[in-house]
Amino acid sequence: MRTTATAACRRSAGPVVSAATIGTVVPVVGQVSDLVYDAARNLVYLANPTRNQVEIYSVDRGRLVGSILTGLQPASMAISPDGNTLYVANLGSLSISAVNLNSQRNEADFSVGSRPDSIAVGSDGKVVVLGTAGLLRLDPLS
Repeated sequence: MRTTATAACRRSAGPVVSAATIGTVVPVVGQVSDLVYDAARNLVYLANPTRNQVEIYSVDRGRLVGSILTGLQPASMAISPDGNTLYVANLGSLSISAVNLNSQRNEADFSVGSRPDSIAVGSDGKVVVLGTAGLLRLDPLS
């Protein structure tokens, strides 16, 4: 389904005001549940739970440039403080994937035993997961 971000608004006592189109429409097969911008690489990572992967969008090229397989139903993502790892919360496999952003490969999957709904990475590199088991803290380096 293609949509644009243009809209028209009508004030009760004034003229019709049109908003500008914002950004570019990017066709994605499936759906997108989360996105993360990687400023160092000028890439946007899109969690696509229907395809069990993360899509890679190049801001410079203005198009999708690849994908990375993750666990089942990736839903939430966060980048490590050093910018080298993308952590992906996978609802269907009850796991966290650690993606190496330099090689663009899934290097590890950590089972969390419950549905990880949301994820964040602290300045210490530890991953915080909010899900059906409450708040969990994962140290991917140990």
